[in-house]
Amino acid sequence: MNSDNEPYTSAMFPLSAVVFPSTALPMRIFEPRYQQLMSDLLSGDEELQFAISPIVRGREVGGGDERLEVATMCKLAQVMVQPTGEYTFLALGQRRVRIIEWLEDDPYPQAVVVDATENDELPPLADIAHEINRVEKVLIQLGAEVPDHLPLVDGDERLAAFRLAGMVPISDLDRQAILLSDDPSDRLRRFSQALDDLEAVLKFREA
Repeated sequence: MNSDNEPYTSAMFPLSAVVFPSTALPMRIFEPRYQQLMSDLLSGDEELQFAISPIVRGREVGGGDERLEVATMCKLAQVMVQPTGEYTFLALGQRRVRIIEWLEDDPYPQAVVVDATENDELPPLADIAHEINRVEKVLIQLGAEVPDHLPLVDGDERLAAFRLAGMVPISDLDRQAILLSDDPSDRLRRFSQALDDLEAVLKFREA
């Protein structure tokens, strides 16, 4: 992270999934160019991290995809090398970054990025509590495990929509829209609308 918020170069991992700040995603690396990325990270002195860039169109393997202009910088934890040469680890979402320029793959994707700015407006605590209650009900409908307590994301309202969106199966388009937004209140509104759609689907299935 650049304390002066100046552009910097980061290794990138285009993925057909969205990882939000404050959420985690188990990953498995099998493509040779990304195995090289992992080898470079593990052999270097810098922090183990790369940015996960959601794919808008195309496939993860082989390149030629269209990527979102905002990505999530992720720290790597529990890294293990398998006998096959594959890597497994947890990608821990840290912060949003905005992509300024994609560089040539050499051999893996890289880009010039800058840490994304955030608007100051925070969603009201009552609105967050309402969405938490809705998420609990949806998880029950899905037969999923409901945490004993859904915390207010360590007291940081900026992360509320990210954390809640990571708990329920809303669409990839909705996830991308939430990640793109610089406004914490707007993100919560977008999540609420996505949850409306999910609730409608669940209601239809039960009919």
